[in-house]
Amino acid sequence: MARQTRSAATRQKILDAAVELFDEAGYSCTGLGEVIQRSRLTKGAFYYHFNSKEALATALIADASAIVFNTFSEMADRAGMPALEKLLHSSFALADLVTTVALVRTGSQLMRALGEFNTLAVRTYTDMQEIITGLTRQAAEEDDLSGLVPPESVAEVLVSTYLGVELFSLGSAQGADMVERLHRVWEVLLPAITAEDSLPFMREYLEREVTLRRRPR
Repeated sequence: MARQTRSAATRQKILDAAVELFDEAGYSCTGLGEVIQRSRLTKGAFYYHFNSKEALATALIADASAIVFNTFSEMADRAGMPALEKLLHSSFALADLVTTVALVRTGSQLMRALGEFNTLAVRTYTDMQEIITGLTRQAAEEDDLSGLVPPESVAEVLVSTYLGVELFSLGSAQGADMVERLHRVWEVLLPAITAEDSLPFMREYLEREVTLRRRPR
C-alpha cells in the first residue's frame, strides 16, 4: 500500500508540474525535459508513469474532464430548478472552474489543441453535447423555449458559443474577461431562444449570475 501511495504521489507531482508549465507557456512550447525538471524527478520516474507527452496530456484531459462533468452533472440533476436556469447557471459555473482552477484551464486548452487527434477530447465534447441537449429538451417541455427552433439546435448553438467564449477569453490573463463575454452572449441568446413569458425572469436571472461574479473595479 505504501508503494502505491508513493507511486500516486509521484504521478501527481508530474501532473502538477505539467499543469504549471502548460498554463505558463502552452502545450506546444513545453518539452518533456522541462516537465521532468519542474517535477524534480528522474527520467525513469517520469517514464514509469507516462511514455509520451501525448499520454501526459491525455491524463490531464481526463482529470480536468472529471472535475467539469462532476460539476455539470450535479447541476443538471439538481431538483426543483428549471432546465433553462440550469443551462445559464452551468455556463457560469464552467467559467468559474476555467478561471480559478489551473487543471481545468489547462485541460480545456489541451482539448482544443488535441481535439482532432485525441479520442478522449472528442468524447468529452460529445458527452457535454448530450447533457446540454437533454437540458434543452427539458426546457422545451417546461415551455421556457420559444419553440422557433428545435431544442437540439439550441443545444448545438450553446455548446459552440460557450467554446468560442472560452477560446477568446483564455487569450487574456487566466480568462479574466470570461464572465463579461458570457454576459454579452446570453444577452443576445436569451431573446432568441426564450419563450416570451419566461424572458423577463431569465434576464433578471442572468444579471444576478453576473453580479455575483463581477470583480470590483
